Amino acid sequence: MVDSPPRYLILEDLSRRELSRAGRYGDLVAKLDRGRITPAVFRRRVRSWRPIAGYSFLSNSDAVLALIEQRRANDREIFYYDSGRS
Repeated sequence: MVDSPPRYLILEDLSRRELSRAGRYGDLVAKLDRGRITPAVFRRRVRSWRPIAGYSFLSNSDAVLALIEQRRANDREIFYYDSGRS
């Protein structure tokens, strides 16, 4: 989930470091969704992160939760990771 439209992107060919950052973001999103961190903590942690592939991570917790609900309502995955290994 990124800060500019379209809010949800599928990024490919990321470096190992970028994949790690995306994974940390996914973990924070999951914690926010489960109520394990507050919206303020989520926002504070994410808003200072550098962009990934030219896109800034979405730090607005209300928008993140709305996107999660929208994707669930349409039976879509929230995060997808393909390692490329068989």
